[in-house]
Amino acid sequence: MIFQFKNMLLVVLLITSVMLKAQQATLSGTIFSESAQLPLENATITLNQSKGVFADSLGNFSFILKTNQTVHLSISFVGFEEQKYQFYFSKDTSIICYLQSSSLNEIVITDKVLHKKNNTITIPIEQIEVIPTLLGEKDPLKALILQAGISGGTEGTSTINVRGGSGDQNLVLYDGTRVYNNGHLLGFLSVFNPSIIQDIGIVKGGFAPKYGGRLSSILTVNSKNATKNKQSISLGLLSSHFFVERKPNDKWSYMYGGRLGNLAIYTLPITIANATGNSDQGIGYWMYDLNAKVKYKINPSSYFTFSSYHGNDYFNVVNQDSRHDIDKEKVETTWGNNIISLSYSYLKDKYSATYRVSHSNYHLNIGIQDFENDVVENEIRNLSAINDITISSNQNLIHNNSFLSNFGFEFILHRFSPSFVSLYNTDTLVSIPIHNEKFQAIEPAIFYNATLHFLDKITVDIGARGSLNKLQSDSIFLNIEPRIKFQFQPNPYLLFYTEYTKMVQPMHLLSNTGSGFPNEIWIPTSSSNPPQIAQQIDVGIQYSKNALNLGSAVFYKKMENLVDYSQGASALLSVVQRWNLLLENQGIGEAYGLELFATKQTDNYQIAFNYTLSKTIRQFQNLNFGNPYPYDFDRRHDLAITFFYKFNDKLSLSSNFVFASGRPYTAPSALILDEYNNPEPIYLEKNNDRLPNYHRLDIAVQRKKVTKKGKNAQWSYGIYNAYGNRNIFSLRTTNYRLDNHNEVERHIYQLEGFALFRFFPFITYQINFVI
Repeated sequence: MIFQFKNMLLVVLLITSVMLKAQQATLSGTIFSESAQLPLENATITLNQSKGVFADSLGNFSFILKTNQTVHLSISFVGFEEQKYQFYFSKDTSIICYLQSSSLNEIVITDKVLHKKNNTITIPIEQIEVIPTLLGEKDPLKALILQAGISGGTEGTSTINVRGGSGDQNLVLYDGTRVYNNGHLLGFLSVFNPSIIQDIGIVKGGFAPKYGGRLSSILTVNSKNATKNKQSISLGLLSSHFFVERKPNDKWSYMYGGRLGNLAIYTLPITIANATGNSDQGIGYWMYDLNAKVKYKINPSSYFTFSSYHGNDYFNVVNQDSRHDIDKEKVETTWGNNIISLSYSYLKDKYSATYRVSHSNYHLNIGIQDFENDVVENEIRNLSAINDITISSNQNLIHNNSFLSNFGFEFILHRFSPSFVSLYNTDTLVSIPIHNEKFQAIEPAIFYNATLHFLDKITVDIGARGSLNKLQSDSIFLNIEPRIKFQFQPNPYLLFYTEYTKMVQPMHLLSNTGSGFPNEIWIPTSSSNPPQIAQQIDVGIQYSKNALNLGSAVFYKKMENLVDYSQGASALLSVVQRWNLLLENQGIGEAYGLELFATKQTDNYQIAFNYTLSKTIRQFQNLNFGNPYPYDFDRRHDLAITFFYKFNDKLSLSSNFVFASGRPYTAPSALILDEYNNPEPIYLEKNNDRLPNYHRLDIAVQRKKVTKKGKNAQWSYGIYNAYGNRNIFSLRTTNYRLDNHNEVERHIYQLEGFALFRFFPFITYQINFVI
């Protein structure tokens, strides 16, 4: 009897569970930005004003709900208008949501996602276009250095340093593909054409396991998706660019654009005079880049994307040579990037995936030519390059309302050519290789991350990245990189978080840091130069309500296996210097600091305050007597205040004020006289002095109008460094010989600062039209 009762009870429970399961269904969806049709990762989805989740990296979300109920769904993303849905839920339902930007052209810079991307800053192009910049050139990277924890290199350059790291420690991704050099015009412009870019984002800490290969930051640059038939032309002082987008039907869309440097026009008279023999000195420069993107939608759940970039710079200087048998000496440098990628994306209910294959190339070519009677007599040339072929997979799976998985793999084949030096002689009419170095390395990696939500207030991200680095027959480096993030959100306005990340960088960069000139050599890791390693922890708090955003964070980063130049080695790599003779390795470093930010935004104005108090040091056994020294871009104080005001729909004003502590530099510790009684400096301590503090004010006015032919046009006027502060760009030495008194040679030896940009007005014109 008892046995029969147990069987009946088991049957009843089984039937009940089946009935309950039948009364549940899945509500899923994908969230895109309407203008760019890009997935909005970490958008907030709130169900029935209580339960909430975040969208994954492809914009997907999912709930498991009881059927036969009315559902209230709210979807939000900072910088976009909130979208609300109300419907009767009776079966499995999937929606696609397109969020519209909320007057992005009316605001300057802000952290786009407060509650999830606590160390991520995403800036749409509309915000970048109102920031005053050098000569009016809109540059996505210039917007980033106005953020807390991020500083620029020397005046005008495109180098960015994040939380005490060097420029090469930033992983730069253009449409998901690595970029190894981001500078045009000797670093004064980045390679990212603002006409092409949709948005730019940077992650300063708490890196997701899907990212690897760098220590300091993840910099993502996304190009536009064509949404209509439209084209635009922009004319500026430094460059001119165009952009064309086409959407023939619902399946196909494509865009292309380009940019050409205008500096070649200014140097043309000098170039012509030199070419015709009317001048023994000259300078020439030109640059260009081309972008293209094609998107094909197979069905509502999957699509292909093809993206490419090609850009080059050419710079040459001709000088009269003092040697009697040589007329002229010409130094020319060319450098550029080539990028191509093809990706396939699949979005379906709880699962999404992106598969990508890509190729990236960076090359640098430096040559010196000797002329006799305007004919090349001798030529020495050095070529450096790096090539990558990458295959990757990034997948997301929503298990339930509180559990999201992100996993995948990445395989990179690196080909390094640090130095290929050749000599050409007119007597032999052949090119003679002096030395040729090529290395091949593989870098496979797998990653997994789990996102867990508890009690609608706690979010934990825990995961790891496992990678392997092998250089031909050299040592194998196996790297395990744990990542963990903890977030506590007691209410919709307040967020506490802490994060720990370990990062590995399996390559090194030799560079004349900060000068802007692209003397850069990428070298692989080896048994003598192991991969760089960084461990970072940060703790922060953020508050956001109505139009006010406040935040604070403290961070600590420890770095190992760093490289630097040997004592006395030149910071400029010549065509004959061997890179492996210049190195000090096995260095360590520390960086720590405090970041503060505040923004206030209304319909007509926004003001943003970003401040960083930090310190970063490096230490090598054979440098600075083994003592720690300030890193080249150690800045104790870094402040940026930005302001934007909209008078009406046609007229607006924007301004920036920046202040930064002076950069360290190595000053002579003593002077000695050489055999000709000329003073020679003696350098004992590294980075033992600092340049003066840096500060400037930039102002810009944007005026929109409609032309007589109905085209939308915009004029931008402004002043860079409005009050003309003399910010030191570089130092040069001067030596004054005084009268000989009592047969003792007397000299005055001093360093003089050189200021590059003082009070620079600018004007740009842009016209947009739809066809």
